[in-house]
Amino acid sequence: MNNIKNLKSVGVIGRGKWGQKVIKALKSCSSIKYIVGKNVNFKKCSTKVDWIFILTPNRTHYRMCEFFLKKKVNVFCEKPLTLNLKQATNLYSLAKKNRVLLYVDDVEIYKQKKFVLLKKNFITREKKDKGNLISLIDRLFYHDAYLIYDKINKHKTKIKILSNNSLKFSLTFNRKLIFFFYNINASKKKHMINSINFLTFKGDPLKKMINHVLYKLKNHTKNKKRSLFAIKMCVLLKSYFK
Repeated sequence: MNNIKNLKSVGVIGRGKWGQKVIKALKSCSSIKYIVGKNVNFKKCSTKVDWIFILTPNRTHYRMCEFFLKKKVNVFCEKPLTLNLKQATNLYSLAKKNRVLLYVDDVEIYKQKKFVLLKKNFITREKKDKGNLISLIDRLFYHDAYLIYDKINKHKTKIKILSNNSLKFSLTFNRKLIFFFYNINASKKKHMINSINFLTFKGDPLKKMINHVLYKLKNHTKNKKRSLFAIKMCVLLKSYFK
């Protein structure tokens, strides 16, 4: 537990299903000054906090992040940071200019799973959910994109769509192949990278991430690179389904 006298003050915008989980984790390690919904006039929210947590729909991220970064407030944003690469790079430039931090949700990293990519690989996600193909790219593939960032970021990639009616595709790089299969009509959850199960892990990765962001973050360059790479890959994949 962090020293009560040294708790970081935070403001929260967004209190949806995932937002409630983030808020619960924040209550154990920060001093929450306010929690407001996604439809609030965010320009009237106090900027006298150490961090602002933006947990609103994707399309709202850019305007909100831009406002608080200009006010020199550290920003944690739910993924994806933006829906295109230009807006994301603009926000990182703004954070650097104003000497504040910008961190994007990469909770899967905090499960601390190690995996090796072979010549042929399989990434599978199954769950009972709803959404169109485009929304699933940001909601599901985004996570897998930043998980494999370290292993493929220096190589040229080629995408091949395996189905026009579902999110099934392959990614080729450096003579290696990854098959991605996403099924949202399954009765049970599943998230595998080859033989590694991402649904079994020790501790609470969400709390680990938030503690890291608030108290242990010294160099956020890796998070920035993962975020930009994931957005780039999502934009590329979406172009195949238009």
